[in-house]
Amino acid sequence: MEKSIKSYHLNKTIDNLIFFIVLVTPLLDTINGFLLRHQISLIFSVSQTAKVIALMMMLARILTFSLNNFCLLFLLAGLVLIPSINTMFSTPSLSIKEDIVILFKVILMPTTFLYFRSIALKYPKSLHTFFLKVLWIAFLAISFNLLVAKLGYGYKQYAGGYGYIGYFYAGNEVSALMIITFAGLAFHIYQRYGFSIYLLFGVFILWLSLLKATKSAIIGSSLILILVPILDKREPFFKLSHTKIKYISFSLVALLIALPVLWYIIKGLPFYDRLNYYYYKYDFITFLLTRRNEILEEAWTTFLNNYNVFEKLFGKGRSGFTDEMATSIFHPSTVEIDPFDLLFYYGFVGLVVIYGFWLSLLKKSFVRRNEKYMRFAPVVFLINMLLIAMTLLSGHIIYSGMAGFHIGLANALLYTRNSQ
Repeated sequence: MEKSIKSYHLNKTIDNLIFFIVLVTPLLDTINGFLLRHQISLIFSVSQTAKVIALMMMLARILTFSLNNFCLLFLLAGLVLIPSINTMFSTPSLSIKEDIVILFKVILMPTTFLYFRSIALKYPKSLHTFFLKVLWIAFLAISFNLLVAKLGYGYKQYAGGYGYIGYFYAGNEVSALMIITFAGLAFHIYQRYGFSIYLLFGVFILWLSLLKATKSAIIGSSLILILVPILDKREPFFKLSHTKIKYISFSLVALLIALPVLWYIIKGLPFYDRLNYYYYKYDFITFLLTRRNEILEEAWTTFLNNYNVFEKLFGKGRSGFTDEMATSIFHPSTVEIDPFDLLFYYGFVGLVVIYGFWLSLLKKSFVRRNEKYMRFAPVVFLINMLLIAMTLLSGHIIYSGMAGFHIGLANALLYTRNSQ
């Protein structure tokens, strides 16, 4: 009996620590970026250390919840490590340090999802409340970083000095965090505070997206504002009901009215020059992918010519791939488009397994989006849809260290009952 009580208190302490780290992750990322910006070196990264601790504790708790789930994560980790180990033996001079970092990022979201799913089945109401707290903390961190960057502090998204990310260090991952945060809060505000407050919130997040100055953030935020009211009606997705026609008509009229104003604002932003440069200098695909397709062509040739059958199936890891690229284009570059990077890192098997998991979550959220007792299911479907679409244009979404906790937590809400 005494042993059981001690075990209960230990598990509760571990859960509280996990919840706390997940809650403050955007703040830790901000602190970490601040230290890097001001060249204050520590023995270890504050943010990464906290995330590794949370990941290890989640794995320990998953082992107590479900041995099957723990084994699945172990197999995923093994699948990701196979190409790195193969590369380490075939090219001993290469360091696989980056591969270990990517391994951590790849398993972060699935681990978070399985952990919080177990929590959701036991304490659905507390998880709803916690999710909103996580969103508000992330929103404050995003707002703070973009606003201080506007004032001249922190990092810029692009070398030309435009696109604000503040003390967030990983630009692409910020866009993923923005999509999750903005979608979740927009849905909550629309449900709780009505259309007027929702519009005010929408104007603010659009402004933040313009400060971020990436296509993913701007297009994603625009789609969120259009789709949240439609999804909240919980009607068949492809059915044009009277409500949908009315709302879509209103949105189109509002967009036509707002376009001249938005265009005037965009032309006044520094990133307009970059947009203009790519649009007139390159074709549409190159413009859309910001020249990533040019690197992809070289990478695809490298994959076809330099990978053997085993490596085509299981990849060469990040270190092996960048070494191949350094040989072919004299620069250790990655493609920065998730499905292709995953293919070159982990082969066809890794690509199918990792994207298969994501697509299974998309399917689950699509199926549950109209169930009225699933409060957040519509917005989880929207988040999954936007994030998967983003992976086709940019990188570091599938294996995001910054947004991994948030993506996993959001999808765990598909296993909670309504607690409005």
